[in-house]
Amino acid sequence: MDLDTLENIMRRPEGRRFVLEVLDLCSVDQHYTTGNGREDIFANGRRSVGEEILRCIRRIKSGNESTDGLALEYAMRREHQRRMEELEDGRNDDDD
Repeated sequence: MDLDTLENIMRRPEGRRFVLEVLDLCSVDQHYTTGNGREDIFANGRRSVGEEILRCIRRIKSGNESTDGLALEYAMRREHQRRMEELEDGRNDDDD
């Protein structure tokens, strides 16, 4: 994977949002089994692609730790958390 291209994507908020959507499609943070061997193999293959993307993000180097791959991953996850909180706040406002 071209780390320079991935870095350019991850340095933009909309790029981080897109990458997180891809990671979600890959079920990176979900580990489960269905009991169906074929489905489990398919899910594990999909997850392995997402995990490779994460490994590549984490390999992005910077002269400053606050802008390296780990920091970009954290920013991506933090931004997602804020979006989810905003959606939740919007739902709570509708309940009033």
